[in-house]
Amino acid sequence: MLQPGYDVRPIAVRRRKPNPWFKRGTVWRSALDVLRAAERPLTAREITDRMLVAKGVQEPAPKAVRDLLGAVQASLRNHRGRAVSTAGQGVPIRWAIDARR
Repeated sequence: MLQPGYDVRPIAVRRRKPNPWFKRGTVWRSALDVLRAAERPLTAREITDRMLVAKGVQEPAPKAVRDLLGAVQASLRNHRGRAVSTAGQGVPIRWAIDARR
């Protein structure tokens, strides 16, 4: 591949399929809205389920739900200590709005 005569055209670009319910950049904001309205710390799965209910999604495809769950978990981990924090110990991790903010 690093040879000057190597043809890179056959290498396919991997494209991600967009989330069918949330546009780019809105997953984190929707998860934060769910946590603000929650009466107790929630797991990422509970947050995902409440986000889908808020959007009015009925009978979503299991793979699409798993992909959304992964996006929610990544968003929560990326904002840990800044906007959200973990509540308690153990698995599954429960998330809440950071009280120090």
